Amino acid sequence: MQSLSQGRWASACATASSVLARQVPDVEALGVFALCAALTGDRAAAATAQARLKEAEPSPYFGPLTHGVLQLLDKQPQKAQVSWRPLLQARGDDPLVLYFEGEALHARQQPDQAVAAFQRVLKAWPDFTPALTALARLSAGPKASAQALQAALSMAERATQIEPTNRGHWRLLADLCRRTGQVGRADAIALQYLRPPSLPALR
Repeated sequence: MQSLSQGRWASACATASSVLARQVPDVEALGVFALCAALTGDRAAAATAQARLKEAEPSPYFGPLTHGVLQLLDKQPQKAQVSWRPLLQARGDDPLVLYFEGEALHARQQPDQAVAAFQRVLKAWPDFTPALTALARLSAGPKASAQALQAALSMAERATQIEPTNRGHWRLLADLCRRTGQVGRADAIALQYLRPPSLPALR
């Protein structure tokens, strides 16, 4: 859950897969696996995990959450919100559900409500990088003030500290550096973290 609370999907999925590979009956690991499978587009694995969750979960959580995420990825944010509405009613401050609700609100062109959702996520999980970067992008919209851009830059910096191997975080940080006039720093970030792998040396 620590990896999940930081939005490190790959790490969370690897841990869950390791638990399941040892045939440990762990509902939480199965739920995380289902969610990660959905996020990576492995619909077959997500469907299998969802079927097992229907039997394993004492009260539905990861099953409907995963179903909604798949709908969100299919560009059906309204249907996704319907899928996890019972979860929000039962546990309105759940950060994971709130994050995806924020993404659905963003997809439906409701940026203010999306911002509020992401802020609630970060209140519970301050290191949740997907909410940090989503909030940074919304804060740094085309008409963003200098103050808003600086706040977005700070959030992107925080995301790179929490998950330094995520190139998307560094790409966002480089973009925000350019927009705040830190061109040299942006170029250094691009050179250090965003350049393609070195070509093999010629013999």
